[in-house]
Amino acid sequence: MSGVPEVRPGVSAHVGTILHSSHRESNVDSALAEDERPFDTLIHETEIHIPVAVLDISEDGGIQGELTDCLDMPIRLKGQEHYSIPENWSSLVPAIQKLIDIEHANNPHWSDYYTYMSIHYTPDLIAGKQQRHGGCHTDGFQGAREPERTKGSRSYVAVTNGGTRYFPQKFVASLDSAKFNVFEGFDLQVERDSEGRPIFGIAEENLFYFFDAYTVHESGSAERDGARLFIRLTWEMKLFDRAGNAKNAMLDYNWTPVDYDIRADLITPTVSDIEAARKK
Repeated sequence: MSGVPEVRPGVSAHVGTILHSSHRESNVDSALAEDERPFDTLIHETEIHIPVAVLDISEDGGIQGELTDCLDMPIRLKGQEHYSIPENWSSLVPAIQKLIDIEHANNPHWSDYYTYMSIHYTPDLIAGKQQRHGGCHTDGFQGAREPERTKGSRSYVAVTNGGTRYFPQKFVASLDSAKFNVFEGFDLQVERDSEGRPIFGIAEENLFYFFDAYTVHESGSAERDGARLFIRLTWEMKLFDRAGNAKNAMLDYNWTPVDYDIRADLITPTVSDIEAARKK
């Protein structure tokens, strides 16, 4: 499995757009309701979580163009009412406003979360190649670095040129996350058809989908030569202070960046390791 993609951090402008939510009742959807349970790896073994389509952006021309990259840049701090979108990403404002309205309508505790934005633009991806993570993973998995569990992350993801793959099945995730790479354990568990091909669904291009912390997925392959754009908005209770994350110059914060690789000292589990975890 490849690591976190090399994303240019992006230079954020001090000026931009301030957004709020109108809490539209039409955006209420039971499939998007906040999961108030603390994150628990055992939920992977008992429930199947798949993406939920929430917003069509196929006719929004501003989404299709080149955008500055950023990785987990905060656009709202925990406890704040407003969202700050630097002018570098002004073309996304209409879509972001709609996503904010959707999230606020379905998450009564949205203010308790930070909100982060990630953009990854690749201008010349070759058909069949993957832009981002080349293996199974989830966004917001809580492992050894999060001994105190919080409610899970809530992400909205859209891509162009090759939709995200997702895996509609249960997984063993209760491996020792201080020892094993749990995501590589997911790779070993992917169900296959009678001819040995992995079974997965593909999210459509140019649609924002809701992903929770238990939705196992991987980057889709480019359908054609050319550009691919990845956009993600995440409501997350944890502080994302990793070195390399983009700074939002519109917000007043001064986090000390932490330089770490969460997979550096982890080993790949075996099928036996997974079965032992299943039996606990």
